[in-house]
Amino acid sequence: MQVKKIVLTLALLSALSARADGFKMRAREHYETVNLHLDQHTPNTTYGGFSNTINLWYEKPLTYAFGIAASPLGATLPRQGAAVDPTLGDRIRLVHIGLEAKAFPLYESSLNMSIQVLTPGS
Repeated sequence: MQVKKIVLTLALLSALSARADGFKMRAREHYETVNLHLDQHTPNTTYGGFSNTINLWYEKPLTYAFGIAASPLGATLPRQGAAVDPTLGDRIRLVHIGLEAKAFPLYESSLNMSIQVLTPGS
């Protein structure tokens, strides 16, 4: 039921962003690698997986953009036999939620502030 509410909310926001002047909803997908190190007694554990980032922001094309960003990552170990921290397991879910700002003076520059929630074994 929760997933249906999220999908409906995103569908409504995308319809509104198509009409609103300057407000946009953007989505992009990319591959991420996450290297986790819990303490000095456990090995580094590297996870990889596809993530999508959804931005709802105000944008002035090729000048600036700012708004809210959300990015869930469901990741697994990239290879069999990799070192695994027993408290993490072979799968994780990492969610970033935060504010994002971009400026385009000559080249793209960005600033992100986010909260990250890690769920082991998801």
